[in-house]
Amino acid sequence: MAQQPDNTPLAITMGEPSGVGPELIARLWQERNTLSLKPFVYVGSIDALKAVVPDIAVQTLDNCGDAATIFQKAIPVLEIPTSDPITLGTPSPANGAAVIQTIDAAVKQAQEDNVSAVVTAPIHKAALYNVGFDAPGHTEYLARLCGQADDSSIMMLTAKNLRVVPVTIHIALA
Repeated sequence: MAQQPDNTPLAITMGEPSGVGPELIARLWQERNTLSLKPFVYVGSIDALKAVVPDIAVQTLDNCGDAATIFQKAIPVLEIPTSDPITLGTPSPANGAAVIQTIDAAVKQAQEDNVSAVVTAPIHKAALYNVGFDAPGHTEYLARLCGQADDSSIMMLTAKNLRVVPVTIHIALA
């Protein structure tokens, strides 16, 4: 991938549509000026955003390059609709395919240099297994989309002044 100019947006996937992802993304956009955020494109269901903030401003995109100009007035959206209505706190296995499609679409945008990075919101793996998701988690699935083996990727968790890379990932305690 080529070096991206500063105004190239991030892609943020919705994660589980009935989970915390859409709420966090809506809050980030609402605080975009206070936090001095880089423009981002929300990849996911508008219904999931509207379930948490009904009056939030959104604008669908044909091209991620338009995100920087839209970002100040609305959340730029690369829409991946869900098939079931969103009930906050209650994952619907029927929406699992849309969750996977958001990850696929965001990675494709990065591979085509339309976005500078991909940020993923939390997924509900049990809902995804019903539609054929067979990766242990996001990390391994992202590796696969990039043509790499599951064990070639690492997960890093960050906070203000802390970076943590787990020694193991997705290994059950039992």
